[in-house]
Amino acid sequence: MTRLVILTGATGGIGSSILRGLEGGSDMRVCVLTRNGAFQREGITSITADFSQPGAGYADELAAWIDGHRDIGEIALVLAAASIGPINAIGSFGVAAAENIQINVTSQIRVIDTVVKCAQKNKAPVRIIQFDSGAAYRPIGGWALYCASKAYVSMFLKVLASEHKEYKIVLFDPGVVDTGMQKTIRDADSDAFTDRDYFKSLKDDRKLRDPGDVAKVVLDRYIWDWKAKQLNERCGAYEQG
Repeated sequence: MTRLVILTGATGGIGSSILRGLEGGSDMRVCVLTRNGAFQREGITSITADFSQPGAGYADELAAWIDGHRDIGEIALVLAAASIGPINAIGSFGVAAAENIQINVTSQIRVIDTVVKCAQKNKAPVRIIQFDSGAAYRPIGGWALYCASKAYVSMFLKVLASEHKEYKIVLFDPGVVDTGMQKTIRDADSDAFTDRDYFKSLKDDRKLRDPGDVAKVVLDRYIWDWKAKQLNERCGAYEQG
């Protein structure tokens, strides 16, 4: 039986570290969805998926890739792609709002829906690892779009978990990790973003988690094994496995 692993956000941060950890697995096939489809590595299939563009054909390509395998032991979906911008006050977004929702919500839902459809067709078990955020549960000035989009996907997956209790689903909050998104946050110049100094202090005081360390937790806890005890879990207690 072959395990299929589908990964978004593999070009940087935690997603890139997870991909490195997946390479070389003999009993699995890995598919990454990336904006430029740049991965040309043995054992890894790359599908070009620009999440900012509506109507892109990546969902059909993903379905064809899944359905092209026989004897599927499991389909694992790791959702690591997200966009923080624009960081600004409500009333100043314009068309940028639509692009953020397209990336963070609409495209995520398309990928999840495609995986569920294929899993039902192939009678395959499913596990989904979504990178959750405290922003989904508390308002942060300047982050209206990011907060709302993270809350949307989290609730969508909670509904999925209620519909398919046999699925393994976890909303994993990695905490504050040293990624490109954090640099974007520190460089934000919006007066509406009142927490900027706090995020700068995390970098200055070396309190950001290393992406590789977080990826190891995800791999050990949710991909190679399944140790989730609840739907919502946070990084912190699991670094030591």
